[in-house]
Amino acid sequence: MDLTRTLCRDSQSPWGELFHVIASVPTEAAKTAAKTPITFAIAAGSHAAASPPLPLAAYVYAVPRGKEAFATVLSGSEDDLAHETANRVALLCARRFGRPCYVALSAASTPWDSALICQECVKVVNDGDRSAST
Repeated sequence: MDLTRTLCRDSQSPWGELFHVIASVPTEAAKTAAKTPITFAIAAGSHAAASPPLPLAAYVYAVPRGKEAFATVLSGSEDDLAHETANRVALLCARRFGRPCYVALSAASTPWDSALICQECVKVVNDGDRSAST
């Protein structure tokens, strides 16, 4: 019995930036286990691109506690925008879905891309929940 399923989504910002989101989300069998985490791997560029992989810019863990969530940086670089983006995604998903959340981020180009990445991560989890229940 699998406790997670993997979902992938390629997206493009209105400014032409491509990014790829891979999410590991709990299955229906794991819904009762609140400790099964949501995990994101976010990279600039499409997964089909022939470009070399980007280095890890931020790796963040967040855990929900009541109506709040707390996050810590597990690994990072000097890219403040990447840290802020990974932190925002982790906290948002931990609060919204009531589960621990890991976020590995390779790049976030602009604050606008950061907002779009947050939105797409929530959509991936929501779409995965809808497709699992049908």
